[in-house]
Amino acid sequence: FYHELIRPNYYAIKANQNFDRESMSSYQIELHARDFGQPSLRRSMTFELNITDINDQIPQFHTNYTFDLIENNRIPTIIGQIHAYDNDQGLNGQITYAIIPE
Repeated sequence: FYHELIRPNYYAIKANQNFDRESMSSYQIELHARDFGQPSLRRSMTFELNITDINDQIPQFHTNYTFDLIENNRIPTIIGQIHAYDNDQGLNGQITYAIIPE
C-alpha cells in the first residue's frame, strides 16, 4: 500500500497490487499518522479490508466421467453422478448442469 496526496491534509490509500479473494479474502490495515509539531504527536488505527468476490473462477470437474448404460432399462434410471466445484462465493460459485443435445 502507499498513499497519495489529494489536497492539503487529505490522502488516498492505494494498493500497488491486484487483490485475489481466492488467495486472501481480508487484510488488516494499520495506519499511522504524525504531525511535525514540537513535540510530534502520533496516532494509529487499524481497520479490516474485505475483498468482494467477482465471478473470475471457472467451474472445475473432479475428473473425466464414463458411464455405461444397459439397454431396455426402466425410466428414469440413474446412470451415474458428476460433481463440479467453483471457488467463487455465493451466486458466483453456484453451478447449474445441463445436457445439451447435439
